[in-house]
Amino acid sequence: MKKNKNKDKNVINTENFDIKTEEEKEAELKAKKEEKKAKSPVKVYSTYKFIFFMIVFAILVTFGIMILIFRDNATGAIYLVTALVAGIAALIRLIPLMKTTRSKRAKLVSLIEIIFHGVVAVYLVIAALVLWGQVNSEDFKTNGYNWFNKFNFDAYKYILIALLATRSLVYYYVTIDCKEGTDKTKFYFHTIINVTAIVLGCIPFDSKQVPLVLAIISFISALVIGGEAGGGYFRYRKSIAKPKEDKKKVEDQIEAPAKEEDKKIEDIDPNTIPVSDDTPSDQAVM
Repeated sequence: MKKNKNKDKNVINTENFDIKTEEEKEAELKAKKEEKKAKSPVKVYSTYKFIFFMIVFAILVTFGIMILIFRDNATGAIYLVTALVAGIAALIRLIPLMKTTRSKRAKLVSLIEIIFHGVVAVYLVIAALVLWGQVNSEDFKTNGYNWFNKFNFDAYKYILIALLATRSLVYYYVTIDCKEGTDKTKFYFHTIINVTAIVLGCIPFDSKQVPLVLAIISFISALVIGGEAGGGYFRYRKSIAKPKEDKKKVEDQIEAPAKEEDKKIEDIDPNTIPVSDDTPSDQAVM
């Protein structure tokens, strides 16, 4: 039994030896990393994101067409979206501002701004409901818009400017005069808001023109996204065809070694034949 155990100990396990070169190891490791990367969610999304772009393209085109067909109802939808943005932004900022703002003046000014935005949001919701109610009524074609809807068509521009201007001005007052904390991103963001309010004040428009602008933006965006979807599908098909092309190239490169023709003794270079040396090895000059 002892001899068998000793014999087993002397047996060399060749499976533990790795005879691969460093280049082969690096290539194998790189292949594993590429395979793992190909299965990651980010890689899968980047490969098949053209499907998402196609869906967005269809939605944008449908949205633009629906706006042009139901232009009056779209105006009410714009009122409602503006109201939701202003109202939700006011509610989200209320508690954090009251708890984190150090200056009492900053708290008071911020609270007045939030209340103003909340009132404007409620007003716009009422304007949207009144407009939808009249547009979908039976006597709309004969009577047209009432005074309230006509007023809102012209007033929407100034309501939008008031929302943007109060947000930017309150920000500047709270950060500059009350010394509240801020950062570069917030500063640039509120500067853009302020510039937007000034530009809107210089452009003559009413709320009935907004759906047309949105439709144009939708179609332009659809063209851009549609081009990206087409390019993504082309890259997807190219990525599928590439492994097949690489495999074909490798197969073309692998060829059986040609059989050497039998050489005659006359064709052999005598310089390649080793010359016998009778000198004893201990007398050879090293």
